[in-house]
Amino acid sequence: MKAEPRPEYLRIGADYYKRIINQDASGNPYDEIRLWTRQAFIDDFGKDELKQIKRYDAFTNIPDNGSGDVVVEGHLYNLYSPIEQFPAPGEWPWTEILLRHVFQDQYELGLDYIQLLFTKPLQILPILCLVSRENITGKTTFLNWLRMIFKANMIVVGDSDVHSRFNSHYAHKLIIAVDESRIDKESSLEKLKALATQRTINYEGKFMNAYTIPFFGKFILCSNYEDNFINAKDEDIRYWIRKLTKPVNHNINIEDDLNRELSAFLYDLQSRELSTLKQSRMWFSPDQLETDALAAVRYQSKSWLYKELDELISSYFMQHENLKQFKADPTDIKLKWFNNNQRAEISYIRKVIKLEYKLEPELCRYFPFEELVESKTGRAFTFLRSGFITEQEPEIISEPEPIKQSQDDLPF
Repeated sequence: MKAEPRPEYLRIGADYYKRIINQDASGNPYDEIRLWTRQAFIDDFGKDELKQIKRYDAFTNIPDNGSGDVVVEGHLYNLYSPIEQFPAPGEWPWTEILLRHVFQDQYELGLDYIQLLFTKPLQILPILCLVSRENITGKTTFLNWLRMIFKANMIVVGDSDVHSRFNSHYAHKLIIAVDESRIDKESSLEKLKALATQRTINYEGKFMNAYTIPFFGKFILCSNYEDNFINAKDEDIRYWIRKLTKPVNHNINIEDDLNRELSAFLYDLQSRELSTLKQSRMWFSPDQLETDALAAVRYQSKSWLYKELDELISSYFMQHENLKQFKADPTDIKLKWFNNNQRAEISYIRKVIKLEYKLEPELCRYFPFEELVESKTGRAFTFLRSGFITEQEPEIISEPEPIKQSQDDLPF
């Protein structure tokens, strides 16, 4: 069925709306539906033109990157924009360079992620995070490339948009990119995590009644804060964090090349066999999404006392090379390392060890820190050397040979 062009004015149920073109946080245009009035339309065009306005029973939001039908069953108005793409055989060398740069050793997973976005848009996916302290590392190029594919179904918003209750500009989008993000408010972060897996959303704009529509948004966070742009606990499994570096390949016209290669890439993408099977409701398993960048964010999200204990216990094991483990209770730790620190109360030490180190005490007789001075009976925690000291040879990874480009080219 051929996609029906969107009318500029709509009547949904008994309410009138106007489709306008707005700009997102990156200056890219996007379409937005705003509440209008019958009288305003009559003032502009006359009463006789009212019958030309398309009428629907309600809004819906069903992603479809194939047929792109605007009208779905039940005379519902689909907020998802039709995508006109024409896949055709060809080569896509610069697309591969970009994707290998972004996903590196997880290149096949990256291809799966893009393939699922395009061919299975209803599938829940993890929150993809691209981080780098440096500029010109490819984050913006990657977002612009996604916009080439998904067009009006992608939007770039700011942190404040996530926190706001008004969401009519992004609630019907497939890809919601938060650029230059640093989400400090816990309520905003919890909202983001909830949105990543929920199936409906209250579509709410200013001066209009909220209503529920299907929601299939996929979030992408881009940030110059590598390890503290979000607060991630050990049990948070929604994040896929990729740390980007300066590209080794240079091309001042890479976005033009990516656009020319789009048809060929989508042609191969549609016939490609996924490298992974569905492992969770977000398709990928937590182990598949584990990266050093995610570990760094989790560590940075720990309490100050956890980090202090981590340094102190690691140093203690390094000073005692033959020590495999030791026992200590919160009082022992307080007296040894925090006797003059009022912030490190015994109850707080116990809380951090139980909640952040995931250790449980046991009633026993022991020598605190294995120092053979005087034994005591108490509820002590056991600290293993293997949990603090990694004793293995570092893995040497050779750098790939860069593709030679003109000296006049600039990094993408």
